[in-house]
Amino acid sequence: MSTTAGRAAGSPSAAVFVPPHARDDQVRMRHAHATAARMFKVAPTGPDVWGWQGRTLGRQAGQWWLRLVCAPQDKRSLRLWEGTATAHHALPPTVPRPRLHDVPEWSAHGHAYRAELSEYVPLPAL
Repeated sequence: MSTTAGRAAGSPSAAVFVPPHARDDQVRMRHAHATAARMFKVAPTGPDVWGWQGRTLGRQAGQWWLRLVCAPQDKRSLRLWEGTATAHHALPPTVPRPRLHDVPEWSAHGHAYRAELSEYVPLPAL
C-alpha cells in the first residue's frame, strides 16, 4: 500500500492538498479566510478544504464557495493566482461552471491574498 504520509514536503510524491506544515501558517490562512468572509458578508460552514500545498483554503458559505489564495507578496504564481478569473472570462457563458461573483485582493505582513467568491455547486467535478 502506498501513502504520502511521512514523505518529505516538496518531494514529487508528497501530498499537495494539505494544510500548510507550520501551525502559524494554518492560523494565518484561517484568519485571512475569515477576513474575506467579513468582506463578502458571508458565513462559512463545513470543513476547511485545503488546496495546492496549503496555499489555498476554501469553504462553503451558504450559496457561495469562498476560496482564499495566498502567496508571498513578491512570488505570486499567475496560474494559481488568476486561474479562476481567467477561466471565468475565457470560457463562453454556455459552458456550465460556477459563476465567479467577486475577487478582492489585499496584502498584509509580507503576504498577498486573493479571495474568490463563486457560486457553490454541490455536484462532483466532471
